[in-house]
Amino acid sequence: MPKPTLIVENVTLRTKDSLCFAGTNWHVNDDEQWALIGPTGAGKSLFVNALYGRVPVVQGQILYFFDGTPNGRTYLRRGEIVLVSAETQR
Repeated sequence: MPKPTLIVENVTLRTKDSLCFAGTNWHVNDDEQWALIGPTGAGKSLFVNALYGRVPVVQGQILYFFDGTPNGRTYLRRGEIVLVSAETQR
């Protein structure tokens, strides 16, 4: 049985005056690698920033299983997710 690393449950995000990714569900397991792809402006950075804790989740929850917590937790500890992007490397 796969062990989860990250679970996004029924998540809706808010940015400025709009809601995005309404009702999104996504499960990432320990033995998986994922990529977010899409055109410029599609919301990839918004979604990643929500995983990183920088965009508010207005519905649902993001659960992290980094420390083996059986039911996951809704918060990150420092250094558990590291954002690497062209913007952070300038």
